Amino acid sequence: MENTFNVKLSTLEDMSDFVKICDQFDDYIDYKVGSYIVDAKSVMGVMSTTIGKEAKVTIYTDNSRIVDSFVDNIKKWIVGDF
Repeated sequence: MENTFNVKLSTLEDMSDFVKICDQFDDYIDYKVGSYIVDAKSVMGVMSTTIGKEAKVTIYTDNSRIVDSFVDNIKKWIVGDF
């Protein structure tokens, strides 16, 4: 099951912190800006995208506890409703 959230990372520090959080999860997590999709656990990948542009983050899991934990960890960057 995929769970997608809109996020906005406004600084390089946000990007670095976001990647560190994603790396704590065993599940696949994608970071998509426009048509460009990278592994959200890759510092180089995430930093190769545009700073401050809204992105879609998808975590692939059926475990609602993992999704809740993920959301709790990235909520400061989530924009819009989820």
